[in-house]
Amino acid sequence: MEWTWRIPFLASIVLVIVGLAVRLKVHEPTAFKDMVATGETVKVPVLYVLRHYPKQILIGFGARFSESITFNVYNAFILTYTTTVLGLSSSYALNGLLIASVIGFVLIPLSGRMSDRFGRRPVFGIGAGIALVTAFPVFALVDSGVAGLIWVAIVLGWSLGACTMFGAEAAFFAELFPAKVRYTGMSLVYQLGVLPSGAVAPIIAIWLVSMSGSSWPVAVYVMVAAAIALIALFFAKETAHTEPDAELHARAVKAGADTDLPTPAR
Repeated sequence: MEWTWRIPFLASIVLVIVGLAVRLKVHEPTAFKDMVATGETVKVPVLYVLRHYPKQILIGFGARFSESITFNVYNAFILTYTTTVLGLSSSYALNGLLIASVIGFVLIPLSGRMSDRFGRRPVFGIGAGIALVTAFPVFALVDSGVAGLIWVAIVLGWSLGACTMFGAEAAFFAELFPAKVRYTGMSLVYQLGVLPSGAVAPIIAIWLVSMSGSSWPVAVYVMVAAAIALIALFFAKETAHTEPDAELHARAVKAGADTDLPTPAR
């Protein structure tokens, strides 16, 4: 049965086909049609967004900091910690992650929808707030060594904390930037923002435990990341109930473009 691990990878071919079929049927957003109509494009968008939107990049980096660190500490590090440090069976954390994943499967789109209705900042802030206040309780539950309590801990930190932020961040990050640099700005925040945070979070967490012999520094690490995100949200503007490309659309209409501006979600 050594070959069975290849089945999920082979099955992903179906996802590629489905993704391609969906993409071919999706129309370009109104904002990008308006950009073509008005000729408002940027030749070197990376330099342009770094020069003109540094505040938005920093806000995105700060928000991404908590989501990424929380996600990877409770997803990757927790498995190493429970097996190597606590000496427990890997099934303790893996079963917890399975339960948390099922909950996250529902919670991620739900939090995205809630951010449409109530705003990006409050929904993302709830996730960051959960990460902040549950960090010590989560590790206390994990350190108990009891399977059921470990499962509760992972659900608290990963599902309710990280997944709530994850569901709201796509629209939040996109709306930080105007259409002409939206892809570039969002990519910088999402891809580069993970490098000093989630990409190294498991390594830093392992180092903290090895230096202290305890899990409490990791809890502090998660709390600091959550505090950074909440500070970033404080300086962010709420964009859920506004149309960030309204002026661009008006210029496109004036130029004779035949496009319809979507109504902001309520």
